[in-house]
Amino acid sequence: MIKLDNTKKFYDEIKTMGFFKRVFSWGKIIALLTESYSEINKIEDLVDEKTKLESDLKSSNQSIDNFKENVSELKGSIRSLEEKRDSQVAEIKKISNELSEFKKVDQKRDEEHKTAIGKLQKSTEDFDARRQKLEDEQVEKEKEKFEEMAKTWRNHEDLVEQSMKQICNKYTMDYFDKEKVPFNGKPDNTVKIANEYIIFDAKSPQKDDLNNFPKYLKAQSESIKKYVKETDVKKDLFLVVPTNTMAVIDTTFYDQSDYRVYVITIDALEPILLSLRKIEEYEFAEKLSPEDRESICRVIGHFAHHTKRRLQIDTFLANKSLELLKSCDYLPEDILDEVKNHEIKTIINVPMDKRSKKNDLEKLKTDKNKLTKELQIQHINTKVGAKNIDSIELYSKEDKK
Repeated sequence: MIKLDNTKKFYDEIKTMGFFKRVFSWGKIIALLTESYSEINKIEDLVDEKTKLESDLKSSNQSIDNFKENVSELKGSIRSLEEKRDSQVAEIKKISNELSEFKKVDQKRDEEHKTAIGKLQKSTEDFDARRQKLEDEQVEKEKEKFEEMAKTWRNHEDLVEQSMKQICNKYTMDYFDKEKVPFNGKPDNTVKIANEYIIFDAKSPQKDDLNNFPKYLKAQSESIKKYVKETDVKKDLFLVVPTNTMAVIDTTFYDQSDYRVYVITIDALEPILLSLRKIEEYEFAEKLSPEDRESICRVIGHFAHHTKRRLQIDTFLANKSLELLKSCDYLPEDILDEVKNHEIKTIINVPMDKRSKKNDLEKLKTDKNKLTKELQIQHINTKVGAKNIDSIELYSKEDKK
């Protein structure tokens, strides 16, 4: 605080000052006045400073008020943020719980997936093993089948010779093997009918190869020409092939201009020989009337057509039977094993062809009628017209040309 002692002294002196004192003590008055002025200046300075401080205080108060307002707004924002925070914390907690549940479900699903994958892998391995087993069995069956076919092919020449000898012996025909033919060359089997030598040459796939068999037959049909040049050799020659090769043979007839070659199986030997035997009923072929020749040719033609058609149908049915047998491999394993057991136990005995037993035509007709009645009882249609059978092409387009 500023003290105004000099100012008070100045005013007290002015109040009590007389004339003489004013004259002789003026210097003192001046000094007090100077001190008083100095004190007043200080007071003015203090007033100015106070005014400034009051202005600063007012500005500070305004700033404080503004700050309070900002603080209030910030508190409101803080409360809003705290509410958002609380809401987000709750949401985070909820999401965390859901995530925890999802992890549990995902873990369970992953375990189930691993289990399913394991089962699938096991099933796949079992399936692959079963498939491989079936494939191995199929390959083995095909191998056994092929070996059996190859065995038949290797023995084919002997089988044809035995069959020819039995048929000729049965019907008293003149038979010549390759060592006894009365002309050049060594055809496998030769029969003499109506003073003509008819050649039946046995042919089977070479080196167990069936793919090139048709080409081989065509080449053989050309090389067999050497026999036609011989005296009294018939211009109709026969190549006897295994029955199980008919499925790959494109044609069963080769017209070589000056001679003809027919491809037949062992099953066709007897009916063909019997049909050729009919000619022997005449002493000389040149004595036959045109009508008789036509009849003989017609009978032989019907025999040949019947034999080829029978072979065609038998081959078709054999292929269908093989397809059915192959489809059995896809049966369940337990059922397939049971089927195999029954198959092994089953025996089918085909009637033997005994020389002493005569095949009476009337008896065959009676047996056929009995069979027809049995089929009718089973509601099986046996009235298949010739048109239905003839609608199936017997010859290829090349053969027709």
